[in-house]
Amino acid sequence: MWPAFWMLGENFPSVGWPACGEIDIMEMIGGEGNDNTVYGTAHWQDDNGHHASYGDSYTLNSGIFADNFHLFSIIWDEQSIKWYVDNQLYNELDITPSSLSEFQNNFFIILNVAVGGSWPGYPDSTTVFPQKMIVDYVKVYQDVPNAVEQGSGMPAEYHLYQNYPNPFNPSTTIRYSLPESGEVTVKVFNMLGKEIATLVNGRKSSGDYKVDFNAANISSGMYFYSIRTENYYQVRKMVLLK
Repeated sequence: MWPAFWMLGENFPSVGWPACGEIDIMEMIGGEGNDNTVYGTAHWQDDNGHHASYGDSYTLNSGIFADNFHLFSIIWDEQSIKWYVDNQLYNELDITPSSLSEFQNNFFIILNVAVGGSWPGYPDSTTVFPQKMIVDYVKVYQDVPNAVEQGSGMPAEYHLYQNYPNPFNPSTTIRYSLPESGEVTVKVFNMLGKEIATLVNGRKSSGDYKVDFNAANISSGMYFYSIRTENYYQVRKMVLLK
């Protein structure tokens, strides 16, 4: 048996593997002597177009993983991926190099049990059936970075309006109002706080404005858009559906 909790880059259908990136939160190969160890691994495509990977394993002090429920988790941000078993850190990967840019994109989650394969080998007369993978829950927590935390500063005469339409696909209009002249930036960020687009960057007179944002080249999900002047900022959420 080959149970796994893992993730693939959302762009897998268009770029394939390993260019999409893969994060293995937990893999275990069944069979006597193996049922007490799990593996956490990342896969990606290096700058030469070849498959690259980095991982480590965690082994129980006693018993096997099927004896009890266990918590398999990662903490993943723009800087690193960290793997945990029952809140114990056992593996960490720095994802800041440009060659690991796959891990700055959106991923989706897969839970499956493979029967046989190149790693565990193929079933034989000693293989026990039926098999089960019992999952109590799956949870995803996502921080809103300080750089794009929703909110606003003073004064209230400035306005960043709700984009329309929202949800949108692929284009939306963002309106804002300025009570006085000054330098203005309007930007779009993803949920990790990474800047996606700068829509406005320059000096504007007082008045009402609108700017269009075309998201044809980015993935669906939740994003933030912000306005910032010398003495004011405001951030709002918007949702892209494809």
